[in-house]
Amino acid sequence: MKISKSIKFVFLTAFVLGAFSAINAQTETLTNAEIVRMSQAGLSKQIIIQKISVSTAKFELTTDELVNLKKAGVDDDVIAAMFEVSRKINKQNAGTLVEPNPNPPPKKDTDKTAAQLLKEAKTISFSKSSVYPALKDVESSLMNRERRARWESFNLTIVQNGFEADLIVEIGREFLTHYNFRVVDAKTGRTIAASGVTSMGGALAGNVADKLIKRLNEVLANESK
Repeated sequence: MKISKSIKFVFLTAFVLGAFSAINAQTETLTNAEIVRMSQAGLSKQIIIQKISVSTAKFELTTDELVNLKKAGVDDDVIAAMFEVSRKINKQNAGTLVEPNPNPPPKKDTDKTAAQLLKEAKTISFSKSSVYPALKDVESSLMNRERRARWESFNLTIVQNGFEADLIVEIGREFLTHYNFRVVDAKTGRTIAASGVTSMGGALAGNVADKLIKRLNEVLANESK
């Protein structure tokens, strides 16, 4: 059966429009406005965080914009995910803008021990690649009555902006109820402590806090051996 030219044209037009639609979907850039729109539409924070993780993003995270996001009802975990994506994008952009040096100087602090890096650190920030735990719950667990004294012995101030942190705690999920974290020195990129942790018992944030304190104490104890 022969297909007329007009029908062929219709099929070709539909194919081209479909291709353009697919391209537009893949190249969508998330902004603060899209995050607010999804939040106010009633989408869960888990879905919004997943959307952030698979999309190109261009977020504005100044103090004023953070206040606007909060007033608009955006969840703290979603804002934390926006920070994490922005941090990775800025890191990638910085790497592409810097000309490679054929004879790079030795990295600063590379000869220092993990204990030295920990003692010199003044600030620490938390990031995660999983939906749980909520970062605010981890921070609250570290500062509660049970753990506060042990945590404050490290003299570390928790900051929300990873760019201001000397140490970054990266939390991720392995499988099911098993999670892990690592403490990274921001200057050198060295991992100075790491551990697995479980969400069994329904107290994932508290378990992360306990393991974090334990591993940091072990770093300091190893130096004296």
